[in-house]
Amino acid sequence: MRSVICKVDEIFLNGMATARIKCPLGFAISPGQTFFISDPKITNKFPLQKVAVLDQINSTFSILDPIPDWFYPGKEILVDGPFGSGFTIPTGANKILLFSLRSSANLVLSIIKNQNKANTKICLISSQSEQSIDPIIELLPQQQFLEALIWADYCAIEMNKPQFPILQDQMVVFSQKNNLPPIQIYINSETPCNGITTCGVCTIKNRQNKVVYLCKDGPVINY
Repeated sequence: MRSVICKVDEIFLNGMATARIKCPLGFAISPGQTFFISDPKITNKFPLQKVAVLDQINSTFSILDPIPDWFYPGKEILVDGPFGSGFTIPTGANKILLFSLRSSANLVLSIIKNQNKANTKICLISSQSEQSIDPIIELLPQQQFLEALIWADYCAIEMNKPQFPILQDQMVVFSQKNNLPPIQIYINSETPCNGITTCGVCTIKNRQNKVVYLCKDGPVINY
């Protein structure tokens, strides 16, 4: 973990609000990781924000709502982090399945931002119609998730914590007859203690029936 002074580069208010942050060269955050942001002039820190988009080439990244009301272009901010685990596409994966059960698929879409799409087949399953999506990405209905899982050699999923047990039950039954590819799941959950203790609010059980603390082991878990 490190603390760096970054700068608000741009704020976009069309559709779902995002803020683009420019950081010093070499400061890298993976999509799905978390970090503290605060005003360097104020001692109190703001809640953890989730990274939505990462551009490691020029050390910029974007965060989704809620955008702090003290943000404006050119504003310096203090960034502490990153914390937790983010998405990592396995080397050689060229059939990628993205699945979002949240209001937007921005997070899973962000992991392919710098992916070489020329030799990669990408499918997206989302409950919402995504705007300005890359035309090479094939959209699939949710009913085809398990079928697409057989096809894929990597799957990235984003969801809210209450949705996890339902999906897990489906995949446990499915995996008894089919081989699953590497799967990473971003699970959005309240983390009131921020990993300082083990309050248990953010716990889940993974496929091996092991208790996972999303504040420490997540928010992206290897399923």
